[in-house]
Amino acid sequence: MLVALLRAALGSITMRVASLTRAQLTHTRTSRGMSSLANERTVEALRRHLPSSTGRLLEVGSGTGSNLTSLALSFRDWHIQPSDMDASLLPKIATAAEQWSNVAAPVRIDAASPADDWPVEPSFDCILAVNVCHYASPQATRGLVRPRPPFTGPHTRDG
Repeated sequence: MLVALLRAALGSITMRVASLTRAQLTHTRTSRGMSSLANERTVEALRRHLPSSTGRLLEVGSGTGSNLTSLALSFRDWHIQPSDMDASLLPKIATAAEQWSNVAAPVRIDAASPADDWPVEPSFDCILAVNVCHYASPQATRGLVRPRPPFTGPHTRDG
């Protein structure tokens, strides 16, 4: 599921950005911001792959919390758990999370650590990592793309 979402989101963003002219890209950056464009593409990819019902989504690498508004608005019936490895970012993420009833307080997660050490319940329907792999260590990147028992759900190998 994670690999499919990453491929879909990255492919969509790459195709859309690659097709923009320099003037369009400059206008997009200044009028809506690149993060807004990326957030829209992320939501589009998630809508194609996630069931429309309720679910639990773990966002690994929430950073400044820029995705939370898009996720919270687009998936109101989903419980969203933001996280980041950098503890200094958690207060900023918490500020963004407080605005939404479907977004939990952020937790510190190091994707390179065993899933048993993650401070969350292991029952997510989707693990989302946007703009993480190019910043993460090779160990954390491997940790994101390998199956992580005890996480189970409809899209995992064992669940």
